[in-house]
Amino acid sequence: MKYFSVFMELLRERQKFLEDIRQGHQLKDKILGLLISSAVFFAILFMVQ
Repeated sequence: MKYFSVFMELLRERQKFLEDIRQGHQLKDKILGLLISSAVFFAILFMVQ
């Protein structure tokens, strides 16, 4: 699973995303994807300021 696709899935299908987390589906991929996309977004935010 691509890193930003995890973030897009969270935005598009929040209920399904949360249900997948509760069931433990691709949990490591989701954690890693959200961690990397968050780090990139924070880096962009700090560069803009």
